[in-house]
Amino acid sequence: MESFTYTIRRVAGGRGHFARVQVGIAQDGSNPVEVPFDKSKLLPEWIDAAKSGIEFALHDLERNDRVVILSIDGSLADTFEDAVFCAAAVATFRLFDENARIELFDGEKWIVTDLGENTS
Repeated sequence: MESFTYTIRRVAGGRGHFARVQVGIAQDGSNPVEVPFDKSKLLPEWIDAAKSGIEFALHDLERNDRVVILSIDGSLADTFEDAVFCAAAVATFRLFDENARIELFDGEKWIVTDLGENTS
C-alpha cells in the first residue's frame, strides 16, 4: 500500500505540539477514511480530527480515492486536534504529490495553508 507519514513537532504559542499521522491509499474495498487498526488506545478526538484532515485534503484535491489512516501518534501533553487535523491533511496532500499545502501556526492553532496562494 502506498503511504505517507507527516509529523508536526514544534514549540509554538508557548507550548509543545506533536502529531504524527500516516495515511495510505486502500487498494481494496475499504471505506474512505477508514481506520483499519486498533484505535482503543487513541483519543476519539484524534481519530475524528485525522478523518477531517483527510476529507479536507480529498475535497480540496477533488479526489475520490479511498484513503485510510494507518497510524496516529501523539502524547496527552502535546497533541491537540488541530495538529492532528493538519498532519493528516498534509500527509494526504503529500500522498498525492501535492507539495504546496503546508501547516502553519496562526498564533492560536495549526491551520493548512497553500504556498501558492497570494496572501497580499
